[in-house]
Order: sequence, then C-alpha cells, then structure tokens
Amino acid sequence: MSAQQQRPILIDLVGGDLGPKQVIKAVEIALNEQLGPLTLVGSKDHWQQVPHELAKQVAFLEADEAIGMHEAPARAARSKKQSSMHVGMRAIKEGMGAAFVTAGNSGAALAVGLITLKRLKGCERPAIASILPAAQGEIVLLDLGANTDVRPAQFAQFAVLGEAYSRLYTKIQRPRVGLLSNGSELTKGTETLRTAHQLLSITDLNYVGFVEANSIPLGKCDVIVTDGFTGNIALKLTEGLVEGISARLKSHLSKSLKGRILGALLKASLSRFKSEIDWRKLGGAPILGLNGLVIVSHGRSDALALCSAIKQARKAIDYELIEHLELALESTPYSGRVSSTSELAIFPSANHES
Repeated sequence: MSAQQQRPILIDLVGGDLGPKQVIKAVEIALNEQLGPLTLVGSKDHWQQVPHELAKQVAFLEADEAIGMHEAPARAARSKKQSSMHVGMRAIKEGMGAAFVTAGNSGAALAVGLITLKRLKGCERPAIASILPAAQGEIVLLDLGANTDVRPAQFAQFAVLGEAYSRLYTKIQRPRVGLLSNGSELTKGTETLRTAHQLLSITDLNYVGFVEANSIPLGKCDVIVTDGFTGNIALKLTEGLVEGISARLKSHLSKSLKGRILGALLKASLSRFKSEIDWRKLGGAPILGLNGLVIVSHGRSDALALCSAIKQARKAIDYELIEHLELALESTPYSGRVSSTSELAIFPSANHES
C-alpha cells in the first residue's frame, strides 16, 4: 500500500441537510467495509455526538466554523477561514489526508478548493462530474453545478477532464464525447455551444458532436459535457424521474391481485434494478481540476449515500485520479492547426501542426 493510500479520508461532519447523525452512521458503515482510515472534521459539539467506541476508531480535526447550505459560496469561502471545508482541504494540502468528502454547499466546496488546493496546472475551471447509470453501461456527466457561465474553450477542457475520468473508471479506451444541446443538428444550440463544437472537433477526442438530453439515460455516448446550470437540472430531473417512476410502478402493482402476484414473482429482479439506479449507491461527485481530491455528495444524503461517497473517494485514491487528470491536461493532442489562440490558450499543445 502506498503512502498516499495510507492517508485518511477526511469527512465533513457539519455539511448536509440531515445533520451529523447521518455522517456518523455512514462512518460506521464505511469502517465495517474496510474503507478507513477516516478523519472527521467539525466542531467539538459535533464530535461529542460520536459514540465512544466509534471515536476510538477515527481521528478528529476541529473546525470552529461551518458554511451553511444557503450561504453565498464565494463570500463564505473568503470569510470563514476556519470552516470544516477549509480545515479539511488544508489537511489534504499538508499531506494529512488523501481526500475530503462533504455533503455541504457544493459551490462553497469549489470556492474553498480554489483558495486552498488551487487548480491543476493547465486547468482554467474545475468541473463537478458524476457517473450515472444508462441503458447501456454508465456515462459521465459534467459540469453538475460548479460553473453556470462557461466559455467555449472551457467546454472543451471539461471534455478532456471527463474523457480521462471515463477512461479510468469505465475502462473504455476511446469514450464517445458529446456536447449537450437542444438538437443534434449543427445549427442548434447557442453561439457559445457552436464555437465549443468547433473546438472539440479539432481535438483527437472521440467527439460525436451535439447530443440531446435523451442521450443521458439512453447512453448514446460515454461522456456528456454541459454547463453547471444545465447539468445540475439534468441530474436532478433524472433522479426525480427514477424515483417517480419507481413509486408509480409500485403503486400500480399494489392495486390488483395480479399485480401483487407479479410483484412478488419479480421482487428479486426489481430489487436488483432499484439498487442499480439508486442515486445513493452511485457515490459522490469529484470536483475534477482541483489539485487535490474533493468529493461532493447531495445535501440530502443519508448514511447510505454518504458511505457511497466515501467509497468513491477510496476508489479515486486507488485509481490515482489526480495523476491521470494531470496527464490528460498536459498531453491533450489536437488533430489540426488553430489559427486563433484566443479560445485555446489553455491548451498549449493546440497551437502547432500535428
């Protein structure tokens, strides 16, 4: 086991809508699944809620402040320098931990990450990415909320980060990359998206062009790139549809004797299917592009979802995710010459003949 793998995963004891109790339950589950070592970050009051036997198995870092879910991210990141997010991410920077997991304010997590961990070399804007189940395998969707106003070259860089993430996790050698738009025709989308399409077309990524929103559940490509505003809405809509359809199916099966019999016969299959599409089982979403591993989870995460985020952090450590992203940013090749460098200045390798 490497020195990095022996470093603990730091867990925000403060963040999330459901309070420290769910975090504590998640830590208990994670330790039973051999995901340690773990360190909790929070106030002494929160630490006192940890059962004595569990407290002996984890470490603790004190943080005097907390960033609320409804606080302005940038302002809170600048003013609350002793928040659990600051303390946890500084510990990563100082080598005291390998990853930080939080179910708190994701915008604040990004802002604090930019202040403490900084960006990977060559990364202009980090992006939040998630692996989602699709009809055929899994897809990577990004950005999920870090950036609402995105320039064309930043879309291209999101594609580079997402493609590297997909290759590492899905083992697909040439992931298909699509740009989310309101139609697959090249005349669709905004001017920004059309320019981003032109930039992506000169990379040697396996870029398939514009894709529509139905490509997300249908898995028509392996990586879907969008801005954080659209991506967050798409993610929440997808999760809501899954929950709504599941509830409706359960209601229909319970309305008649035949339905109840069918439900009983299909119980095992339905249970496996529900587990596959349960957002709580998917783990958290890494902020790709920070010079340190930060995993954000839903604010409404319960113990199961938080444990999945911890598991995601351990996998990212084992996979050496940061190192792979660094390599992708350093060696992004292009298939043609760029006459104007204004939008591709963040890709130094773009400005030469291949």
